Amino acid sequence: MNFLISSKIIVKIIFPIIASAAIILSQALSSLQDIFTSPTPTPATEAEVAHINLPTTVETLQTPPITESSAPAAESSESVSLQFEAPAITHPFANPAGCSISNPNLPPEQMLANVQNAIGTEYNLAERRQTYIWNGEQGSMVNVTADPFVYEFTFNEFQHPLTYRGDKVATIFLTQGFIVWFREYGDSFRLLAIPMTNGVTESIWASYVTTYWQKDGIPNDEKIYPVIKKLPCHWVID
Repeated sequence: MNFLISSKIIVKIIFPIIASAAIILSQALSSLQDIFTSPTPTPATEAEVAHINLPTTVETLQTPPITESSAPAAESSESVSLQFEAPAITHPFANPAGCSISNPNLPPEQMLANVQNAIGTEYNLAERRQTYIWNGEQGSMVNVTADPFVYEFTFNEFQHPLTYRGDKVATIFLTQGFIVWFREYGDSFRLLAIPMTNGVTESIWASYVTTYWQKDGIPNDEKIYPVIKKLPCHWVID
């Protein structure tokens, strides 16, 4: 009797459980087989990738048709003039203190008046001015009363060994647009000042100007007192 009851329990309960488990295991094995036996996916080509990444609004990226207003203008038969900006002039030294930025374009008399104004009352240039002076190129004394390209003044207080005292006055002349040379003759120590104005290089004082720019240049003048040249303003060189 007990054996019959146990058989019925096995048939009604345990057997269906075993059958269900077998079905589930079979389905799992089938899924694994599909995974391992499925072919390897082929990588997408560049064209396919590009097609995939294209924006949906491709039409907006297309070049608009060239209209009459947007077309380049026809070449003109007239010649075209090009303007180039001149490069800035460079100098190997800084602009000496007191120099103006550009050429003041003043007449020599006004330049001399500016020198006197800068010197103040320490020296009176009118009282020291010489009208009959030496010209080395001509080798003679010349009257310069009406000569607009040269001035000479006596400064005996600048004689050796006190020549350094003339530095201030020489600097003022230079900053006002003069070329300066110290000379000594006729028992006097002198300051020769030549204004940098139009026409000076065609005057009898031209060599005093041109040799100033030359290294160790000295005009043909035995009256020149040897001192170190002072740097001129940039506008004077330009």
